[in-house]
Amino acid sequence: MFIKKNLIAHKLVLGTVQTAIDAAKNFLNNEQDRRRNLRSNHISEKNFLKKNVARSFLRVRFMT
Repeated sequence: MFIKKNLIAHKLVLGTVQTAIDAAKNFLNNEQDRRRNLRSNHISEKNFLKKNVARSFLRVRFMT
């Protein structure tokens, strides 16, 4: 009886540890996705600004 209770407790602990590991993996994956999205958005904004500055420069240059 004691061994059976001990095995059940051991399985519960292993399940809890596995849950914690899965949660940590999910957190890291979400963080990597968030950083990737931020980086791609930053690059897109940077390219957008470059294009707008170039267009503004061309407008000013051709108007004068």
